[in-house]
Amino acid sequence: MKRMTCIFLLAAMSCNTKNPTQQSNPIVKDSIQKDTAAALPQADVTDNQKYFTTTDSGMIWNDAGDTLKYAKADFNKIIKEHSEFFSDYPQSPEVENACHCTEPNGEFSSEVGTDVYYMFYTFYVRKLHTEGKYPEVRKKLSSIYSNINKLFQNISRGGSYFGHMESRIPAFVEFSMKNYIDYEEFKNKHYDISKQKSLFIQALQQELIDETHASSFLSASRQQAQINDLSKIVVDIEKEITDKYILNQAQRFRYGQY
Repeated sequence: MKRMTCIFLLAAMSCNTKNPTQQSNPIVKDSIQKDTAAALPQADVTDNQKYFTTTDSGMIWNDAGDTLKYAKADFNKIIKEHSEFFSDYPQSPEVENACHCTEPNGEFSSEVGTDVYYMFYTFYVRKLHTEGKYPEVRKKLSSIYSNINKLFQNISRGGSYFGHMESRIPAFVEFSMKNYIDYEEFKNKHYDISKQKSLFIQALQQELIDETHASSFLSASRQQAQINDLSKIVVDIEKEITDKYILNQAQRFRYGQY
């Protein structure tokens, strides 16, 4: 069903070494006319070149209102070198990143650079494959992934990983959306998931309880307060899991990223 790709082991090895001094184009707030950006193909041009910008700059943006703006040459270089953004069957963003960001000092080699790579991935997978389709599924997946990240961020009492993950969640959502659209069996598999869902939710609840009790620097009253607060996040996750596919994706995201 899918094209042959790099071995999954590569996802764990190829881009783990980050260069903390690597400079990346910043994400900036910008007011733009979106129909002038290099978002859609131009006619009568082949391969990646149909996504080149013909203006002085190229831009992509996200739902949060962030915009990435590049000089024409820099933008077109990225487009030329990353045909995976335009694949009919994109792999997960972490696999694509591992397969195509192997240069130690490359454009996307730092942690911030990886965030930018995920933003490119999100922009083109959505623009080319998922835009306007099943908005209710996207909303549920976005909420679940964000709440799972929030839950473990609180359990771990913060850390830069969770901030980077929050900015990368839209890419995971679009990958889930692409699979949902492509494969009919996901949409047609309907049966009672209550027991599976209950086990997943119970596992999240038990983990937050155990981790909180393991926090010796919290008093008993503060531990209970934290458990009460984090339990609300688990309830929010539970509400959004309404079918087998969404449950499956919630499980994959939770156990794949945390």
